[in-house]
Amino acid sequence: MNLVNGSDPEPWLAKVLTVQSRTGMVQVHYYVSNGDNLHIPEPNHHLGVDHVHWDTILGSNFGEWRGHQWERYIIDYR
Repeated sequence: MNLVNGSDPEPWLAKVLTVQSRTGMVQVHYYVSNGDNLHIPEPNHHLGVDHVHWDTILGSNFGEWRGHQWERYIIDYR
């Protein structure tokens, strides 16, 4: 799971589906919060799948799979 720089103040959580190295693009499926740091695939497939340039990927997200849900770990570096 990766964090993608989007138009919101907070990065978007996305799973990379495919990588197109020739064009520098990746196909991603966005995940939305289901509460308690759990995230599910964006239910609206039209809004949920996108092609973005890999320069918009900010980095990996820490967490683990809970079935089809991603449990996002919140890390406090203080």
